[in-house]
Amino acid sequence: MNLLRQLSGFNAFVLLAFLAQAAPVFASELEQDYRVAKSGETFLVVGAVDSETLFESEQAHVAIQYAVDALGDAGGQVILSRGDYPLDEPIMMDDRIHLSGSGRATRLLVSEANTKGNGIVCRDINGFIISDLAISAGENAKAKIGLLMDNCGDSKVRDIFSVGFAHYGIMMVNNCFLNEITGCHLAGNKKANFYAKDLMRGKYGDFIPNLVANCMIYGGGKGIELNRVNVMNIVGCSVYQTNDTGFYINNWSNSVLITGSRTFQITGAAVVVEGSMEVNITGNIFCWSTEQSILLKKSRWGNVTGNNIIDAGSYNTGKEFSKSTHDERPEDALYYDGVEMIDVHGFHVGGNTIFNWDAVPKMRNGISEDADSRLNIIANNNINYFIEEAVISRGIGTEVHGNVIFKDIAHVRMKAPFMQSFRTEMTEQFIELQQK
Repeated sequence: MNLLRQLSGFNAFVLLAFLAQAAPVFASELEQDYRVAKSGETFLVVGAVDSETLFESEQAHVAIQYAVDALGDAGGQVILSRGDYPLDEPIMMDDRIHLSGSGRATRLLVSEANTKGNGIVCRDINGFIISDLAISAGENAKAKIGLLMDNCGDSKVRDIFSVGFAHYGIMMVNNCFLNEITGCHLAGNKKANFYAKDLMRGKYGDFIPNLVANCMIYGGGKGIELNRVNVMNIVGCSVYQTNDTGFYINNWSNSVLITGSRTFQITGAAVVVEGSMEVNITGNIFCWSTEQSILLKKSRWGNVTGNNIIDAGSYNTGKEFSKSTHDERPEDALYYDGVEMIDVHGFHVGGNTIFNWDAVPKMRNGISEDADSRLNIIANNNINYFIEEAVISRGIGTEVHGNVIFKDIAHVRMKAPFMQSFRTEMTEQFIELQQK
């Protein structure tokens, strides 16, 4: 103060301004993200910058929710350290929050106390990110949904593992828009691993796209199911050993693209499109399904082009690969088509390679079209190893031309006369292991 008295008014003002800039920032003014970690039986919320403990609770969901809420409207990141986080209630996300973990070392476990049965809920919010963590039903058979997205926009879910839920690993409903689901692994979810419904019209416009890309899906019920979903891109996804349809597109799900994707060892049909329009199925591999590779029903305007369609109508004994013989297949077992079309109008099925190996039963037909179908093009497919016809076309106005056909012998013949088989119980064991 003596120095200030000796300075002129202007110089004193300059000195005060300098001291203000050099003053320490108090913790209450520090804008920082939060980290949640377990210490003994307590879950701590600490500042990501100053490492000060801001909150603690013996319940994981209370600590995580505190961190989400404390960030407020501005958003920010909640970082979950490694460890198990039992959720007695769902985590309710907010706008612009990034919830992240340490990969599968961060496990959110939906406990039996969680009567809603959900892990993370995102409702009526935008701009969030969920990444790098696992959500598990654990031993809770009543746990329903790993991640629920309800009326959300412009958000990202990436690199999460959602496993073992009675309904869905990820569920997206009610006009979600401009969202990306990328790099996720979804396993053993009983109804469907990924389920989307009623993504059509919303507050910010009609028919706004969503993307599901580079996801690995195995076990459980259906792989990906779309119900009244418009403008969905499914890119580079693999579906393995589901106990129902690999990709199920139904109930007025329009303008859906499936490309660069794969199904393998599916119990049921690899792809079903039912009551949907403007479907584009291009550049995929659909291999080794116990029913049709592709079943199209009551659908209009679509492309099925440039795919490998392999081993439709496989019969699975459940034994180790190559340990079954053809005489183990029941005499009354059904044969299936590579592509079956029922009441389908305005589709182009072309440029596909459709074949079975001789280690599985023959297809019934390569492509079949019923009398209720209209004005399709079935052209330039290469069809091999079937019982009845390469192409059966009964629709009015359909064009069939340029197909290359080889009926009785597979282009590659196996040396041993075995029937290939796959073991779903091994996948179930692996899923159980991932939940421990």
